[in-house]
Amino acid sequence: MSDPARPSCPQRPGHTFALMLQASTLSFLNDLSAHNTREWFQANRPAYEAARDDVLSLVDQLIERILEFDGSLAGVVAKDCLFRINRDTRFSKNKDPYKTNFGAAMGRGGRRSVFASYYLHIDPNGAFLGGGSYMPPGPHLAAIRQHIDLEAAKLRAATSTKEFRDVYGAMDTEHSLKTAPKGFDKEHPDIDLLRLKSFTAIRKVEVAELSSPGFLDRAAADFEALSPLIHFLNEALETV
Repeated sequence: MSDPARPSCPQRPGHTFALMLQASTLSFLNDLSAHNTREWFQANRPAYEAARDDVLSLVDQLIERILEFDGSLAGVVAKDCLFRINRDTRFSKNKDPYKTNFGAAMGRGGRRSVFASYYLHIDPNGAFLGGGSYMPPGPHLAAIRQHIDLEAAKLRAATSTKEFRDVYGAMDTEHSLKTAPKGFDKEHPDIDLLRLKSFTAIRKVEVAELSSPGFLDRAAADFEALSPLIHFLNEALETV
């Protein structure tokens, strides 16, 4: 039963929420991967719009579930979170005009926010979910490191719960300095955390899971396991 005191995500007129992703959405992404041209896309725009609407419905449902344990998403709706499918090809050797995935950053302020977010990546060739703060810019990174310096035990607790470890294992460490960041001693007891340049955790999702009836429940539980990390990061980012 929903809590009447808790704000809910508005349902778009004339659309019924889906509890799982439709197979046709994955088929569209597969077809787009094989025919990534503006001509094909325009000819198949109705299929794109149906797939996008399907993803928006799923994201709206996820936001509703996330609100049960993270009230900072109050007022956020799916259209604020979903990234554009058009690619920016100006500085890329790959000139394909469209992404072959849907991505949604569900956090305070939506996809353009500086705050940590829950993330869903829908891709027939490599879907995943997770979140955090990916490669934050200088002032935001400095704020996170300052928070770690003061509250490292809190971050370690957030990423060492059974729920977090069962889903994500550990935070990603791919983006990390080889030495101590400026202003911190290399012998700092939490230097492993201070060296990080990105603060994220992800879980790979099998394609069949995306279209399974239990996906919404599983994704919501996985995001709840991530929420202590999101809260820790946002405590730091609120100071910027």
